[in-house]
Amino acid sequence: MGQKILIIDDNPAITRLLGSVLTQAGYGVVSTNDPLDGLNLVAREQPDLVVMDLCMPGVDGWELCRRIRSGHRMPILVLTVLGEAADIERTFLAGADAYMSKPFSIDGFLERVRALLGRGIRRLDSAQNGAQRQHA
Repeated sequence: MGQKILIIDDNPAITRLLGSVLTQAGYGVVSTNDPLDGLNLVAREQPDLVVMDLCMPGVDGWELCRRIRSGHRMPILVLTVLGEAADIERTFLAGADAYMSKPFSIDGFLERVRALLGRGIRRLDSAQNGAQRQHA
């Protein structure tokens, strides 16, 4: 099994879909529909990448992203229906490395996953963040 990816999304259909796509692509997958469980899984599983939503009950994705970022350096990819410029900026300020809006293409998603895993712990620079916003 390849690198480990943690999926945190309150929609079970999304976690199943992404889990299936990532498993077929050769990645190890751990997933949860609960943001606080996701925080615990980050510490326990030490994934190579976190893929997460913003709109979740209880702890929202921005807070979850800040909590993950405060103790861990793995890349964070945010998938969300929120697409306003302020939401995107807030996402990067919370510590995300990349942003994609829902709906998204599976090929585009896998390309972004490969790119983030290739970068390891390095953050995207501001020029790349702008490109991410334009292509999400």
